[in-house]
Amino acid sequence: MKVLVADLFSQAALDEMSNAGIQVIYNHALNGDSLKAVLQSEAPEVLVVRSTKVTGDMITSSPSLEFIIRAGAGVDNIDCVAASKNSIFVANCPGKNSVAVAELVMGHILSVDRRLPENYALLKQGKWNKGAFSECTGIKGRKIGIIGLGAIGKEVSVRAKSFGLEVCGTDPFVSAAQAHALGIEYFNTIEEVARVSDIITFHVPSTPQTKGMINSAFLALCKENVVIINTSRGDLANEAELLRELEARPGFWYACDVYLGEPAAKECDFVHALAQHPKVYGSHHIGASTKQAETAIGLEALRMILQYSKTRKVDAGNLVNMQTATKAKFSVNVRHHGQALAGLLTSLVECGCKVQEIENKAFKDGAAFTATVYLDCDNLECLQGIVAGLNGKEGVIHANLVHLG
Repeated sequence: MKVLVADLFSQAALDEMSNAGIQVIYNHALNGDSLKAVLQSEAPEVLVVRSTKVTGDMITSSPSLEFIIRAGAGVDNIDCVAASKNSIFVANCPGKNSVAVAELVMGHILSVDRRLPENYALLKQGKWNKGAFSECTGIKGRKIGIIGLGAIGKEVSVRAKSFGLEVCGTDPFVSAAQAHALGIEYFNTIEEVARVSDIITFHVPSTPQTKGMINSAFLALCKENVVIINTSRGDLANEAELLRELEARPGFWYACDVYLGEPAAKECDFVHALAQHPKVYGSHHIGASTKQAETAIGLEALRMILQYSKTRKVDAGNLVNMQTATKAKFSVNVRHHGQALAGLLTSLVECGCKVQEIENKAFKDGAAFTATVYLDCDNLECLQGIVAGLNGKEGVIHANLVHLG
C-alpha cells in the first residue's frame, strides 16, 4: 500500500509505516496544483493531511485514492461530498489535539487580560511603561462561557477552573446532567451564555447553523467588556460586523487563531483587517501545533493506516462521511455456508433492486455465515420470489425478507 503524507507529520510514525512495508511519500510542502500532480503521478491509496486543502478536483483526478485521513479534528479542508461520490473514506483523529487547543485558549485569555503582546512589543522597542498595564482586571472569579462542550471544550473547562474561573457552557449534544457532572453550569442556548459571561470561547464545527454566529446580534447580548475567543473556524465570525463592534465598544477584545481567507501556504504575506486590528490578538492557526499533539495525532493516524493496510477497515469513531443509519426499505437476511451471496446479488440486480449495504459475518472457524443485504426494490413480488427461492438451495440454512421502517 502507498501512503502520501502532505503535511508535517511525526517522524516516528513515518518510520513505523515504512517498517510495516508501507510505501510512504512524505512532502509537507505540497498544496494546490503540486498536491494534485503528486496524487496523479504516485497514485497513492491513502492521503494524510492536516490543514492542506483537498478539493473535489484533486479527488476526482486520483482514481487510486481510497482513504483520506485528516490528522486533526475537523474536516473543513476536505471536500467530503466529492470523496463520498467517489467511494473514498474520510476519517479524522478526534480528541487528539484537544489539550493543545485548550492550552492556546488559556494563553489568549491571559494575553488579553495582561496585554502581553504590547508588553513584549514595547520592550523590543526599548521602552518601559509599567503604568500602561496597571489596570488589568485579572481572571480569578470571572465567568467563562464555553460554546461547545466536546473534547476541546471539556479540556478548556479543566484549565479554566484551575485558574479560578467560573465555568458555564452549552452544547446541543451534552445534557445538563453531563455538564453538571463536569462542574459546568449548563445553559440551553448560546444567548443565555452570552448574557452572563465575561469571556466566551467557541468550540464548534463549521455548519450552516454556526457560520457567522459571532456577529452584532450576538455581541448585543454580551457584556460591554466581553472577551471572545475563536480557535475553531474562521467562518464562525461575521468579520465585517466584528470589526464594527471592535470600534464601537472600547472594552470588547477578540482573540483568534483562525480567519476567513487565511493562507493555504505555510509561510507568506498576510494582510487581513481583523488580524491587524489593535484589539485583536491573533495566532497563526496553531491550535494543534504542539509536538505533544503532533505525536498523539500521528499515532492515531498511524493506527488507522496500519489497520487499513491489513483489513481495509476504518473504525466508525473516526469515519466522518459514512451513512450512520440505513435508508433501505428492505433487508434480506441469509444464514448460509458460504455459497449464497454471489447468486443472491445477481438475482437482485436482475430484479431491479438497488443494494445499499451488505454485511457478512462468520461464525467461529468458518462453521457458517450470516449475511444481511439492505436494499430498495419497487418490484416486491420479484423480491419475495428471490427470497423464497433461496430457501431449500444447497448451502442456505434459512433466508427471510424484512420490511424496514
